[in-house]
Parts: sequence; C-alpha cells; structure tokens
Amino acid sequence: MLTIGLAAAAVSVTLLGGCAVYPTPAGPAIGPAPVYVAPAPVVVAPRPYYYGGYGYGYYGRGYRHW
Repeated sequence: MLTIGLAAAAVSVTLLGGCAVYPTPAGPAIGPAPVYVAPAPVVVAPRPYYYGGYGYGYYGRGYRHW
C-alpha cells in the first residue's frame, strides 16, 4: 500500500513539475506535459432592442414607462 502511495506522489510531482510520464511499449517515456489553453472569454451583449431602440441616452431604458 505504501508503494502505491509513493508512486502516486511521484506521478503528481512529475505532472506538477511540467513533465508527464507516457506509457510506451519499450517502457515509460518522460516528455513535456501537455499545455492547457483556456477557452476565450465569452462576451454577452444585450439584445439590440433591450434599451428601447434609443440607446443609453435620455430616451433609453429608464424612459420606458409601459
């Protein structure tokens, strides 16, 4: 049981260190870890008619009383 824990700790340290162990037919190969790229942020804009068609000015959304 201790051996499994030590192996898991070694793998986690290796992954956090920027390397990864890849299994190959000849034995485990150590290479660079894959780089995770975060997805682009999604900007949500209000609908064109959200402000009543007059934009943000005096006749904007606050002017609508109905």
